[in-house]
Amino acid sequence: ELSAKSRALLAQTHCLMGQAHERCRQYAAAKSEIDKALRVDPNHLSTLSTKAAVLHHTGHSRDAERLLWDCLALDPDHVDSRLLLGYIELCSGNCEGCIKTLEDLNKRSSSGNILASQIGAAKAYQALAYECNARNLGKPRLAEDSVRQALAHHKNLQHIWQEVEEGLVVSNPLELVQRLRGICDLDLTSLQAKQLVRLLSRTSGRADLMNSLASLSVPQHQQQQQ
Repeated sequence: ELSAKSRALLAQTHCLMGQAHERCRQYAAAKSEIDKALRVDPNHLSTLSTKAAVLHHTGHSRDAERLLWDCLALDPDHVDSRLLLGYIELCSGNCEGCIKTLEDLNKRSSSGNILASQIGAAKAYQALAYECNARNLGKPRLAEDSVRQALAHHKNLQHIWQEVEEGLVVSNPLELVQRLRGICDLDLTSLQAKQLVRLLSRTSGRADLMNSLASLSVPQHQQQQQ
């Protein structure tokens, strides 16, 4: 019989392995590790949140949302669950729901239990949500303000865009879309990455990229690719 401390460590180990597989889009391997973690601790919130991510990426977004609400019922301040819920709402076209969920996350971030990259990801998702909902809100600048905050907090996003600004990366919009999709702690479909490049270009005054993006067509099979 394992001690409580050993069981917690074992669950966390399987959880971290599951998260690594999920980020690499190796969903079968992620599910295997998640199942092992939940056998040790059925209420391990980080594991449950990772399970929700796998459910979403494998076409079961409604089940993922229900699971995340269950997680938030256990701990309303669980950052991963609220951040992922906002992202799934964005993916489903519920822009107003995404904005509200991530505003709640921002309000709760004062407790200091949130990473800068998580704030940056939330701001990037909010920017995309404001952009798709700009006409209804009548406040298109909210998208630009949010994307600036995303750049300020998310170091990986900041690094890529800084290379663009300094001319260290070829200003090829398709390459930029692929680079943004490669950020491990920022979930983006190909279409969302294109929208984010467009928003970053507009905010930074990069008319050259805006013009290139106008002729860039993301293949249909990639638009919803996770």
